Amino acid sequence: MKAAIYARKSNDDNDKSDDNKSVTRQIKHAKAYAKSKGWTVDEEHIYVDDGISGAEYQNRPGLINLLAHVKEFDFLVMSESARFGRDMLRNATYLSNVLDSDVRVFYYLTNDEELAGTPEQKMMMLFKGYASDVERQKASHRSRDKAKQQFDNGKVTGGRVYGYDNCWVFKDGHKEIAPVGAEKPSDVSHAIYAINEEHANIICSIYKMYCDGFGITRIAKTLNGDPKYQDLSLKYFNGQSPNAPAHGTKKGVSSWPPSSIRKILNNERYIGQIPWGLHRKEYKHGTKVRTKQENPQQKFDENLVIIKPALWDKTQKRLKAVRGTYVRDNNGNLWGRPDTGRESRYLLTGFARCGCCKSSMTASYFKSGNKKVYHYICGHYKKRGSTVCSNNVKPKMGELDDIVLSNIEQTILTPDNVMYVVKQAAHKIKEQQQANPNKPKQLQKEITKLKLEVERFMAVIATGNAPDSILQQITERESRISLLEAELVKYSAPTDFSELDNKRLEKELSGRLSRFRELIYSDVPKARQAFRKLLNGSIVITPEPDGYSVSGETRLGALLHPATSACMASPRGFEPLLPP
Repeated sequence: MKAAIYARKSNDDNDKSDDNKSVTRQIKHAKAYAKSKGWTVDEEHIYVDDGISGAEYQNRPGLINLLAHVKEFDFLVMSESARFGRDMLRNATYLSNVLDSDVRVFYYLTNDEELAGTPEQKMMMLFKGYASDVERQKASHRSRDKAKQQFDNGKVTGGRVYGYDNCWVFKDGHKEIAPVGAEKPSDVSHAIYAINEEHANIICSIYKMYCDGFGITRIAKTLNGDPKYQDLSLKYFNGQSPNAPAHGTKKGVSSWPPSSIRKILNNERYIGQIPWGLHRKEYKHGTKVRTKQENPQQKFDENLVIIKPALWDKTQKRLKAVRGTYVRDNNGNLWGRPDTGRESRYLLTGFARCGCCKSSMTASYFKSGNKKVYHYICGHYKKRGSTVCSNNVKPKMGELDDIVLSNIEQTILTPDNVMYVVKQAAHKIKEQQQANPNKPKQLQKEITKLKLEVERFMAVIATGNAPDSILQQITERESRISLLEAELVKYSAPTDFSELDNKRLEKELSGRLSRFRELIYSDVPKARQAFRKLLNGSIVITPEPDGYSVSGETRLGALLHPATSACMASPRGFEPLLPP
């Protein structure tokens, strides 16, 4: 009989007992327990999550892997039910799924088996989950109270902050800079922040450069050592290219993105205002999220001041002025980035990627006389400079769009392919219709009911005494009616085509295919949604000696034939001037 082992340990106060101090110890004890029962344990069925909270279910690789292979073993061994998780409802759900797969679950600490065959056993499962959930909440409160005390005493309560070193304070009173990634020695009492002079000089230079009128993109390129800005590098950073706060672009290579510059320019820590409680860790939908708190606390520490008040005020004044012009124009139209969830108005933004650094190709433009000429360009080359990515090809937007759309027309949207898809869809619809013959009546009944409810709501509005929530109720029902009517069309659609029907359908499809470009550009957001389903990966733009090459895959095969993915010549005779 095959047995699997699951071991998990978090880094909070829940796991302070000796049996839960390490996953290695849990595995050792579980193996011994399985051996005493006469079960065999394969190494491939030992699943581990080390340093992950019991309230986390989405980003837990060991548990996800276990559930994917649950049909391959007969028993699951853990130290206790809390190892599986500490969310009462989700734990019961996932454990039930394991048990429903005919896997028996045992806890070696108590030699108990998890059972859920009767209402009483299911209730006991919930009770154990409840106890674990309560203990997790208590541990969270203890950790937060301890962090608050550390903040009040000027101690480090979080991770590292650019501009400061974490400094260990030992029990004998002496201090040392904590190396990055080093494990805290046992004789360290606590940690405090100390100004990192090298970082502080860079931060001050960033503020001065911004106040001198340079934008955050040009500052980022200067920090990244772009040859175009050598004079600025000498003036503000002594010709050096300092390491960025975090690694990015390529593995092991550090570069400055404009977003890091923006965060530095808005960080009140640099004027000595140390925050606590800006965000709080919570678990929603089975995963950890950071929620912004309404009333965070601040504490002034004059020993941590990097930016003087005059320079800070000047910087904030310019940031406010730029932000005001960036967000809206005089007519109230939004000029900045669209709201989250809105589609780009450029066809290939987000789909086309740089073949050198894998960054997204973004839309940009240059002026030719009074006309704006749009093109695509590597985001890292544009925002971080040529030292981060050397891909300076700038295919015109219409040119690259035409390459992609032409190949979609020639290789994918052929009349034969489209007819094949239509017939396959009709076959599937026919199967659904035969499996649910009463579905149209059910749908029509629900549609009629919802329409009557909408009419009643409208009658209430006509009286003038309608509550504020009634419009939302109408909107929800109308949205539901639209979905049901679309489903009703599917169940009522013809699925058997005569020869005459086929000819009519082919004629209709040919007409639509002939207007493919018109349909695409008439509604680019919808076209992008279709692209998202059609493409398998990204469209890759790679620089070549004679221009650039284009490659990509769709879910139906190659997007481009080898003959058409050859080099496309870039426009010559000019170098577009890009906004800094």
